[in-house]
Amino acid sequence: MSDDNKKYTYYDDTHSILNGQIFLYTRKDLKKKKWWMRLNIPLKKGYVVRSTGAYQLHEAQRIAEETYWELKHKVERKLPITRSGFKRIYESFLLEMEKSQYISKHRLRLFKYFGRYWTEYYNTRLIERFEAEDLEQYRIWRMSYWTHGPGLEKDRRANAVDTPSRSTMTMDRQCMLQFLKWCKQKKLIDIVPEYRLPQLKPEDRDTRRPTFTNEEWNILTSKLRWYCESNDAKSKNKLHRWQRTMIRHAILIIANTGLRPQEAAQLKWFQVSYKKNTIDPAKMDTLIHIPPHSKTGERTAVGTEDCYKYFTRLYAISPHTEPHDYVFCSFTGDKQKSWGKTFKTLLRQWGLLEDGFERPRTIYSLRHFYITKRLEAGIPIQLISHICGTSIYNIEKHYYHANIERERSSIAAKTMDQRIAQDVLN
Repeated sequence: MSDDNKKYTYYDDTHSILNGQIFLYTRKDLKKKKWWMRLNIPLKKGYVVRSTGAYQLHEAQRIAEETYWELKHKVERKLPITRSGFKRIYESFLLEMEKSQYISKHRLRLFKYFGRYWTEYYNTRLIERFEAEDLEQYRIWRMSYWTHGPGLEKDRRANAVDTPSRSTMTMDRQCMLQFLKWCKQKKLIDIVPEYRLPQLKPEDRDTRRPTFTNEEWNILTSKLRWYCESNDAKSKNKLHRWQRTMIRHAILIIANTGLRPQEAAQLKWFQVSYKKNTIDPAKMDTLIHIPPHSKTGERTAVGTEDCYKYFTRLYAISPHTEPHDYVFCSFTGDKQKSWGKTFKTLLRQWGLLEDGFERPRTIYSLRHFYITKRLEAGIPIQLISHICGTSIYNIEKHYYHANIERERSSIAAKTMDQRIAQDVLN
């Protein structure tokens, strides 16, 4: 022990390197003789004291030197040098997002949803040591969470899927990158690691969304009428009949407005208004004001001609019709839960669960039906993009078949006109 350190009876063995900038020592008060380090970082007041976790001097020296240069680099760039566990940083991030007026409720729900998986996987992992490999390993873990991972020992919703879809993982990635950018702004990390999802193989691409043909839609509406008006339906108790009525009208209105299921679930009566049709004043147009905090922001959805009938019929039979009452409500006026599971059960019973290519339909297929029919009717794609709150790119990507059908009908009509003209000339 050097003369300078004889007075420190706290130390046992000691060792100095880098001209005393790094001071290594073992402690007399501990039975396990791990080496500790006391670092004197230039431009920083005071010492940084940490355990190296090593029992051998050469290993402790290596760890201390790596730590010294890492912290020196952070101090020079004015980055915080405290160790930051993922879970603690994420909780601070979420608290700031909850207070922010620039984050929508939908985005906040996504942060909370994906955050449950993030904190379980990363937990106390140091945020400053995040790399692209950490994100890739998380993706692999998340994809098998319910089939081979921790989810096997947990309860989950009955309609939850075994493997998350690509769209779910894309949203997960977007939220994670937003969180990491926030970490960079707070100087918790130096750079945002690259995070990419693997490219889809051509055979794995499913760009066309499952919807309904006109014949299938007629079958569905006929079954829904029987579901609510048959003798079997009338024999049910009042609560059961009410639930059937809500489901029937939710299906009809989503398919005739293009609303997302969640937008329909949150719909209140003050958002619904009617105006006379400018072309035929005998008809009424249905307008639905989608609020700013929705997934894609504020917009006005426009219903088909039948929409006015569905809304007014529901309004007439519902006891909950105050401006801020839910349109699709429970028997007591509360917001209805998701209809997705019930809808799939009904489709399965009626032989409509899959389309002609064996793709399963979901509650979202009603929205796809609306967009498809609007395109086939010749509504400009820019207007449909605004009404439905989706991009022109997505419409062109997933509903190309509707444009083909519209062009086919247009060509057929032109051909017929040519034939009639030729007959007249002859």
